[in-house]
Order: sequence, then structure tokens, then C-alpha cells
Amino acid sequence: MRYRAGLAANEVTSLLLDRAGSIWVGGFGVGLQRHEPAQSGLVMRGADRLPTDPFQDTDVRAILQVDNGELWLATHSVGVVVMDDRLRVIGAVREPAARSGRPGVPPLPMRGVGAMTQAPDGSVWLSTPSALSQFNRQRQPLRSVPLASGGAYRLMADSLGTLWIGTPDGLQMLEPGAVALRPVPLADGQPLGSSVYAIAEAPDRSVWVGGTKGLFRVAPGERLLRPVETEAGAGLGNPAVLGLLFDRQQRLWVDTAVAGLHRMELRSAGRPVRFDRISERHGVLSRPFGANLLEDGRGRIWTHMHVYDPAADRLDELTAAYGASLGTGWFRSYARAADGRLLFGGSKGLLVVRPELFAASTDTPPLVVSELRINGERQRAGQLDGGLRIEPGQRNFSLEFAALDYSDPARNRYAYQLVGFDPGWVQTGADLRVASYSNLSPGDYVLRLRATNRSGVWSPHELAIPVTVLPAWWQRWQTRAAALLLLLGLLLAGLKQHTRQLRQRQVALERKVGERTLALEQLTLALKQESAALQESSLTDPLTGLRNRRFLTQHIDAEVALSVRRHQSHLRQGLPVPVDADLIFFLIDIDHFKEVNDVHGHAAGDAVLRQMRGRLEPVFRATDFLVRWGGEEFLVVARGSSREHAAGLAERARAAVADPPFELEDGKLLRRSCSVGFACFPPVPAQPDALDWGAAVNSADAALYAVKSAGRNGWLGLLSASGGPADSLRARARAPLVDWWRSGEVVVVCSTSHAGWVEAGLTAGRA
Repeated sequence: MRYRAGLAANEVTSLLLDRAGSIWVGGFGVGLQRHEPAQSGLVMRGADRLPTDPFQDTDVRAILQVDNGELWLATHSVGVVVMDDRLRVIGAVREPAARSGRPGVPPLPMRGVGAMTQAPDGSVWLSTPSALSQFNRQRQPLRSVPLASGGAYRLMADSLGTLWIGTPDGLQMLEPGAVALRPVPLADGQPLGSSVYAIAEAPDRSVWVGGTKGLFRVAPGERLLRPVETEAGAGLGNPAVLGLLFDRQQRLWVDTAVAGLHRMELRSAGRPVRFDRISERHGVLSRPFGANLLEDGRGRIWTHMHVYDPAADRLDELTAAYGASLGTGWFRSYARAADGRLLFGGSKGLLVVRPELFAASTDTPPLVVSELRINGERQRAGQLDGGLRIEPGQRNFSLEFAALDYSDPARNRYAYQLVGFDPGWVQTGADLRVASYSNLSPGDYVLRLRATNRSGVWSPHELAIPVTVLPAWWQRWQTRAAALLLLLGLLLAGLKQHTRQLRQRQVALERKVGERTLALEQLTLALKQESAALQESSLTDPLTGLRNRRFLTQHIDAEVALSVRRHQSHLRQGLPVPVDADLIFFLIDIDHFKEVNDVHGHAAGDAVLRQMRGRLEPVFRATDFLVRWGGEEFLVVARGSSREHAAGLAERARAAVADPPFELEDGKLLRRSCSVGFACFPPVPAQPDALDWGAAVNSADAALYAVKSAGRNGWLGLLSASGGPADSLRARARAPLVDWWRSGEVVVVCSTSHAGWVEAGLTAGRA
């Protein structure tokens, strides 16, 4: 077991204590390592040394300290490991023996645990993707309650023993003695229908809930979610709430996905609340504070990413220089130990924070000039002791500078100002530590340079370098005065001579310019209109006015790439995929269209095809792609949509075609239905890049033919498929759709509740 990284080897040949108090160690096999004695507040609990030790998977996804002093850690692959207060492994939590299904075989480790909490009666609840499991303090299973697919993001047992569960679909609760979960709706009775990430009990026993749609409150005795009203201009900087904490002073702290940390100000009962946007005030933008909110004994607010001191109004970022080397810090993996230690889980182990030993960096690094260039040629930086002198003919100079802070140099910030030229300080980062100037006017200037330490505190060691730019002979005032007098004389002499000629030519030139300008403008306008018309016609079907296949091939790759990136980004962060990240491919075919041409003529068929545009456009959005795919077949790509809406769109499209009847050119009315097949992209949400959009179109085509084979006038679609090896998924996608559906790895919906209709249609479509 290790809490802090040791030396890479034992042969130490050199030691250095630098100005900031850091100890640098070098040697054979050691390389160069740094130790900071002042930073003992943050240490890492990494993997145990022996391969047989139980704590080999350091990917800690959830943490809970039980009231008997045990620490339960849910790891990604090993299961729930139990440690004592010295972080030594003393056991594990096992699944109920009945669930393993293997009599006589020891129960398996409890894997897939995403959230844990302890109830007032001492029992512990653990969530897996399919169930809630209750254990006693001795880790013996008590009971299991089924949980909807997707598992739980958060568990909290309130002071009365009610268990609150935050899920991808909203808030649920399990009251003492109940055998099934109960959803908690909004005040109007509608379901919340979005992810819940944070739950906290207030001192008045109300329950505060945060998630994708904002901040809500469940009043004591109620079972309804009510939005928290805020004053105009004083609400949350971002509605997506990731973390909640009530501190010892009963103040509410809120962390959001983009706007970071907020503090709710004291309010009168019944009045809207106000929030202090702390991260925004400190310039920490477009990132969360860390979600895992904990309070230490001094009232500071911690996560694995930041620490905020309300008394000093100071916000510091926790980096590897402080010892926070936990890899990817998982949201909702944290706990406050009984002895005041703060514990945070990450992909590389357990970050243990002893707040009383933590101190932000107060180092004041000196600033030095590391390089001087004049006219692009390197000069001796030592010549700056007496200032910088720019001779005539030397058009530019640049200075590179650096703060002598080696603990985390990438976090140092810099500023420079050439007094007499720059109106204020020019801010720059560690990646561009250069002040460069060219073509300065002759005169005296002062170049000021300053830098911060890794905590963003400006060092008092500022450099002030005098800069003198000497004038060339033609820049002296005597030369300029003589040149000015000569120029004035020449101008006055020539002015009278040319004035008359200029006036005569002016009228003629203005006339010609006007004529030429008008002609050019007309020609340019005509060319633009013709070019635009040609471009539009090349991408448009001439009969229906809809887009054609060429338009789709030019635009679909960008839409597919955007959808894949959004899925992958949220999967890497452990966040739910946004509701508008999917693409839905609909194939719509007019039923018995050949009969229209055979009975009524091709003119009637063309009239039906032209009217399809007016029926499809009200169903889909203006931003969706409506494409004539060929003959009587149309392809619609719903962009930035949700697969939850796919069935509704398919039904609306089917109804729009079926009614009212089509009007032929001779005034006759003709009723026609349509068949719809659709597929959602990515087909496998957990592996967005496993299949391309062609696989989705093929699946939609197979679904379309299944509908037509089963009787037409309906719809059938593929919502999602289970994950697996990429080669296996591609093989599944190429096989008949009925085989994939029968395997149970794909979710298919249709326009009838009779499941046998689906199988019959798929089987017929396969044939």
C-alpha cells in the first residue's frame, strides 16, 4: 500500500533545496524528481503492491464511509472493496448468494456499483444498473429492489429513512417498508423526464434536487418537485446542476456544468433566491467546480478540482503540483471521513485530503529575461543592466522572459507593458512569454514585466527596463522642418498649374466612372444570380423541389461526425448524452404507386410526387434534410434530434401522406398511404463510431421492406442496438434485420402493438 509516490530508484547522487523550499533529487535510475515538504495535505492512495492484493483496480467510482468506521470503495472492475480508517483493505462486499445461481460457489464481488448511501437504521444501499441492493453493517445482503435500466446517478437516505434515487429519467423514492420505487413528479403531475445528478437534505428536512433541467425542491411532507425561483439576473449561470452541499451555516452551495460554483444567499421565506456566481467572479469559465462538494473544518469548499475559501474569497485549482494526481476524477465519487479527511475517487486511485495541512502556494518567483533579439538576431541579455538602446536602422526588438517557478510552470501567467506606448498591461500565458515591438517612434520608454506563481498570485519581483529609441537623421526635427518647407513650396507652385486641368478632367472622369460602375454592378448581379441558380438546381430534385442524393452526400458526413463527437464527449465525461445528439434516417415509400401510373397515367404520378413535399415539410423541421431518394421513395434525415421522438415522427409522416387525398390535374381525388422504415444513428449509443451512416440507411431500408411485406400503411424502426466488438456489429448490420432482432440485441418499434406483426414483416422482408 502506498500513499505517496516514492523514489524511482535507490542510488541518489545529488540533492538540491531551491528557493521555494522544494527538494530536487537526482541519481542513477532516479532521473529528476521533486518533493515539496510544504504540500503534505494531498496524498494519493494507489494500488497495492502485490498482484494478489485486492486493491489492484484503482478506478474508484463511488465512496461511502459507514458509521462503523469502514470505508466502502466501488471500483470499476474489482467490485466494492472495504478498507479500515488507515485505508488498509479488510474485505469486500459480495452479491447475494442466490443471485450468483451457483450453489456451493462463493458469492461474486458486487460489481457495477455507481452510488452508495447509508440509512439512519445503519443499513447500506448500493445501486447497480438493474437494482438497488440493501446490506447491513456486516455486509450481509438484506433485500433487492428492481431499478429501471440506466441505474442511479445518486442515492441519499434522509433523516426519516426515505431513500431518494437520482436516475437518468428523473427522481424516485423508496419510503421505509415499501417494496417498490415511486417516481416523484413535478408540481403539475408531469414526470421530470431528465437526469438527476445531485440530492441534498436541508436543515428543515426539505430535499433539494439538481439535474439537467435545473434546481428543484421537495418540501417537507410533500412528494412533488417544485422549481426553485430566482431573482432576475441573480440565478444560476448554467441550468445543469452537478453538485449540492449544505454547509454548517446552512448555506447552499451549487456546482453547475459550465458556470461552476455558486452560493445561495440567505432569503426570506416565499421570496426568490439569489446566487453568488463565485467561479465566474474569479474568471474560471466554461468548466465545473468539480461536482463533489465537501466542507472542511475551516469552512472551505472542496472538490477534487478546486478549493474555495469563503473567508478570503480565494479560489485555487488543485493540480499535480499539489499532489492531486488522481487521473480522471469521477463526479459523485467522494466522501468526508469522520476524522475530517476528504476522499475523492479517480481513475488512478484515491485522493486523500487533510485540509488542515493544505496551504496555497505563496511563492514569489523572480522574473528574468531569457533571450534578447534585435532585428531578429540574438543579443547578450546581460547588456540590459543599463537599459536597452535601439540604434537607427534597428527596426524591432523582442524580449523572452520567464518566472523561476519550476513546480508547475505551465500555470504561471505573465503581463508586460511598454510605458509610453501600451495603454495598459498585456496579459499572456506560459506558452507565449515574449514582448515584441517594431517601428517605435524615437523617444524614451520603460518596459515593465511581471509574473504570477502557480496559484495566480502576482509576484512583487517586477522588472523595469529603460528603452531608448534613437532617431535617424531623417527623424530629427531640423530635417523634418526643412523637408516640410520645401514640400509646401512645391505644392503651392504646382497647385495653380494643375487646378484648371483637374477641374476639366474631373467632370469627364466622373461621367465615365459612373457609366462603367453601373455596367459592372449589373453584370456582377446577373452572374451571382446565375451561379446561385445553377448551384441550387444541382442539389434539388426538379420535379418535387426537394433535395437530391448529391445534396445528401455533400452534407451528411459533417452531420454524422458532429453526432459521433457529441456522444463520445459525454461518454468520456460520464455524462448522459444530450437529447439532441441523434440523427434519425426515415425512408418513406408511397404504397401501390405503380398502380397510379398504370391506371391514371404518369402525369397523375408526377402530381402525387409533387404533393409529397407539402405533406412532409409540416411534419419535419426546416433544418432537417428532405431528399427524393428515387422514384416514389423519399429519405428524411432528422438532424439534432432524439431517438425518443422517432416513432412519433414516423406516425406523423404516415398520417400526413394518408390524409387528405391527393388532387390530380383533372380534379380527381386519389387516396394513397405510405410505408415508413427508420433507423437511429448512432445505432449503438455506447459505441458511436462502430457503424457508419450507411448501416443506418440499410437498416431503415430493411425496416421499410418489412412494413411493405407485412401489409403496408405502417412504420417500423430500429431505435438502438447493444454494444460489442466492432467486427461483430458490422457483421450484424450486414445480416438480415430479422436475425438481428431475434438475437435480442436490437430494439425495434412498430406502428402496431402486435409483436408478431414485427417478426412476420421482418421475415417477409428478408425473403
